[in-house]
Amino acid sequence: MKTFPKLTQTTVRLGIGDGRSINVPMLPVSKIGELKTISADLGKCETAADFNAVHERMLDLARTVMPQDLCQQLPRLDIPKLSELLGYLAYGDPDGDDLPDDPAKKN
Repeated sequence: MKTFPKLTQTTVRLGIGDGRSINVPMLPVSKIGELKTISADLGKCETAADFNAVHERMLDLARTVMPQDLCQQLPRLDIPKLSELLGYLAYGDPDGDDLPDDPAKKN
């Protein structure tokens, strides 16, 4: 039988450096349209102001699910890294290594 675990997945494991990872809620499906609009708008950017405006919209979208203590660090991510993060938060990882840590297995 073919299974599709992405249909019920609501969190992903996000590496935050130094070998540490945290579980983060995925972007809700209702936000995927917004992500696609931001992506399309990114392709239309012509000026630095345009890029800055799209970058801010990307930050706002990421902030909807990121832990508060990491939100202040998000502006450090440039547009390519922020795009990667948002794609991961929206779709997870096709390789399947994005499943959240099981809190029951913690020490």
